[in-house]
Amino acid sequence: QILYNHVKFGDIERTTKTKLRPYLAQLADHPEFSPETARRLGSKAFTKSLTIDAKSLAHFFAHPLNQAIEVIQTLDRDAFAALGAIFASGGRLPSPVQFSAELAQAVTSLGSEERKIPRALEILNDSLVRYSALESEHYWTFRHPTVRDAFAEVIATSPDLVKIYLSGVSVDRIAEEVVCGSIELEGARIRVPASAYGTLVGRIAGLSVQQVSAFIVTRADAQFIHLFLSWYPDYFEKCLYGYLWSPEFRAALNAFARANVLGVLSDTSRSAIAQRLVLYATDEDSPNISVLSDRAALLLLSSDEIVIIEKFIRDDYLPRLDTVIEELRANWEDDDDPDEYFADFVGTLEQLPTVMSLTEVEQRTVRVALMQAEDELDEMRGEYTPRGNDDSDYDRLYDRDRYHSGAAYDRASVEPPRDVFDDIAD
Repeated sequence: QILYNHVKFGDIERTTKTKLRPYLAQLADHPEFSPETARRLGSKAFTKSLTIDAKSLAHFFAHPLNQAIEVIQTLDRDAFAALGAIFASGGRLPSPVQFSAELAQAVTSLGSEERKIPRALEILNDSLVRYSALESEHYWTFRHPTVRDAFAEVIATSPDLVKIYLSGVSVDRIAEEVVCGSIELEGARIRVPASAYGTLVGRIAGLSVQQVSAFIVTRADAQFIHLFLSWYPDYFEKCLYGYLWSPEFRAALNAFARANVLGVLSDTSRSAIAQRLVLYATDEDSPNISVLSDRAALLLLSSDEIVIIEKFIRDDYLPRLDTVIEELRANWEDDDDPDEYFADFVGTLEQLPTVMSLTEVEQRTVRVALMQAEDELDEMRGEYTPRGNDDSDYDRLYDRDRYHSGAAYDRASVEPPRDVFDDIAD
């Protein structure tokens, strides 16, 4: 019914509707069918150069972005700039249009003038753009997200239009397609000059910590990172007060390490981060010595700070391993998995010889502690009582077979339906 209505009442010629009729039933079942593509099939703007045969129509439905790109590339300058005005406004252009200095510059860059944009928007209304009025809010938007994406594709290849691209493209695409300055990265489509870093910083700040960190580590140069950290000094630091090696902590550490290597992390910030790492590594109950093997952490710790961690392990932690094991055993509850319960402790001892140089006496201390831990684990495994998880009533209460019962449907007794597209051109 959706396809019928869009073709029947669209603005394409009657002769075009007649040519389309033999293919419409199959197109209605196309796996890539969408109401927007159905609307486009009934629109002159999208079908004026369309060849009407099975292959071309299947391609039309399978590649809606390509259709929009082809249409946008044929627009006159004013219509193209009108799309650019919406794009540069984040996809929502207030009406009547108020031209800020940035928006006026965008329109000029796209080859048009401010006074021509309102009329161009009216002409594009209900084909590529849509006028919306909600209570006191009136604005122009793209008719469909693929129009925005197609416009981004068209301007992405022009270095002169980078700022417009950054203003309107989705922030996720920025994270996947953009590099700063002279950074080389396979698959990057857009190279952003330093003059546009302000726009870029403002956009990626809306991403998750992990995404921003990945951008900084792989796509950003020193100038961009310095600007980002100066605009958002607390963006990553807040993550360092959470769980050690959580995704957010890891992301923040990687970003700071990159900044430190490039010389744009302040001494104050580096020292504060290092203090957090030392604090984690010298925890009396469970020291996180993985700090000493983590590449990002080592890029942030000074030699003196590493010495502090190693001194704690030698002078404080190793001499009291017996006590640590006793406390772990005393605090264990018999419904906790023993191996999971002891995993951090055992992992720390097993890793210790790989992150720092131990004397023979220290190595022996570690081996003895591991044997003691295994003895305790043997006893605990025998006492372990897993928590119950009784699903015995599930199958009795939920009889899935009842959904597959019922009389067979006699298809042969049903008359074939009339083709709903018979009168499409009438």
